[in-house]
Amino acid sequence: MDLWHCTARLVDDRVIAAEATSIRTAVDRILTKCLPRGLVVFAVVDNHMHLLLHGPREEVGETMRRLELSFHHHLPIPRPFERARFRRVADRDHLWRAVPYILKQIDRHGVRTDPLWEGSALHDLLGLRVPGRALHRRLLRHLPRLREGTLLGWLDVGAELAAVWDEPVDGERLGLLADAAAAAFALPNLCAGGRAPAAIRAACQATGAKVNVAAIARALGVGRRTVFRARRAEVPAASIRAVRRQVWLRVALRRSRRAGPSPEAGVSDGRGDRLFLG
Repeated sequence: MDLWHCTARLVDDRVIAAEATSIRTAVDRILTKCLPRGLVVFAVVDNHMHLLLHGPREEVGETMRRLELSFHHHLPIPRPFERARFRRVADRDHLWRAVPYILKQIDRHGVRTDPLWEGSALHDLLGLRVPGRALHRRLLRHLPRLREGTLLGWLDVGAELAAVWDEPVDGERLGLLADAAAAAFALPNLCAGGRAPAAIRAACQATGAKVNVAAIARALGVGRRTVFRARRAEVPAASIRAVRRQVWLRVALRRSRRAGPSPEAGVSDGRGDRLFLG
């Protein structure tokens, strides 16, 4: 089992990412630099990060080096990283412990600057984020009995959310749409360039057919003509689904009057739940 649990932090333990824009930038860098090089799961927690990487030790070390350089280039980090730490995953039981340990880091440290757990690969594994969609199949190769119910339990959002979170966004939730679309594409905002046009197209198609075009345009900060064009464009179903799930995640957390997942969320191997196929 050529899997490595890697951790990194700055030499002075300074915060790496502590608000949505920097967290999404950090996530974007992890997915861009590490997904082609054996990334399985990850979590960014304000002052450190955890990654599970597959591959020979030398390649894993080089991946971490490239990631740290990319963080310095894209984030305002004034200090160098201390030497990354690597622990080999010994067997399947060790892996069952390591995966939730990494994914639930935000809960473990009581981090309130990331209430939606955007720094966790749970967003990618549950179809909430587009750039990291490949992670769920990769993780299932290592843990083929992992279930969707287990992942939802780790996020602690309840089965009620899974029953509605692919529903179209209605007019009452348009105020959540822009931030949800940015989060679904790991963007600081919808003016960031790069994947922003794709995020806007997905957001427009994530709404119900009867939602007012002018209201959608105001919510996204675009013109009505842009919305009309976006609604006629060809958009992957997974992108539309990710935006919808981001919106309904925000609704669920607001209804529950919680800032984010609770410390009481349990961890199980999920052998009795439905298999998660993405």
